[in-house]
Amino acid sequence: MKKIQWLIAALFIGMGLTCMTISAVSFQGNPLIQISGIIKMLACIIFIVFLCAVFMRKKH
Repeated sequence: MKKIQWLIAALFIGMGLTCMTISAVSFQGNPLIQISGIIKMLACIIFIVFLCAVFMRKKH
């Protein structure tokens, strides 16, 4: 696998673990529902920016 593929795989694993952790914590009754929403939104934005950067790099 290329370096970029490893990076994308690690990013997916990190996002999955983050989402599972936030879900587990929020279902325990802690008031982290608002924080988890912000974190999920930031993770999605970062992922979209990362994908745009990868595609822009491949075009040049």
